[in-house]
Amino acid sequence: MMSKKLIFLGICGVVLLIIISSLCFLKQEKGIEEDRYKFEFTLSMDKTEFLVGEPINVTIVLTNVGKSPINVTPLILGYDVGFEIKNSTNEKIPSVGDIYGHWEPVRLNVTESLSLTHDLSKHYWVTYNLTQPDTYSIKAIYHNYHGEEYNVTRLESNTLSFTITSSEE
Repeated sequence: MMSKKLIFLGICGVVLLIIISSLCFLKQEKGIEEDRYKFEFTLSMDKTEFLVGEPINVTIVLTNVGKSPINVTPLILGYDVGFEIKNSTNEKIPSVGDIYGHWEPVRLNVTESLSLTHDLSKHYWVTYNLTQPDTYSIKAIYHNYHGEEYNVTRLESNTLSFTITSSEE
């Protein structure tokens, strides 16, 4: 009777060990897969204080920091790139305009980057009303319409703050 219990406990122990080993392997494989397609998406500004009407240049950079090349949507403002801008009372500044179309993917090799610099004060196809003196926060949002197969479809940049003042101050 005692030997049957020992055999049963031994078999349970082996089965448990196999299950734990499998879970560890799957977790390790998932980690490898997560590192395979990874991006760094950053937003930067040359300066953070502006007069009303002064150019407000922002630069976004999308870098492949993963372990494999990946197809991405090119950085086109109003199509796959937008900005979330909020004033000091946390109200969103709406964008006016949009651009629609279909663009072929760009192959982004490991360590390669795409970048886009945009003047928020100019009236391109996407406009933000930034004529009121205030302190604003901004972050960029990227939609990779060619990223479904990599499970990388939406990225948000870091958030920055900038101030617009009137010329009389």
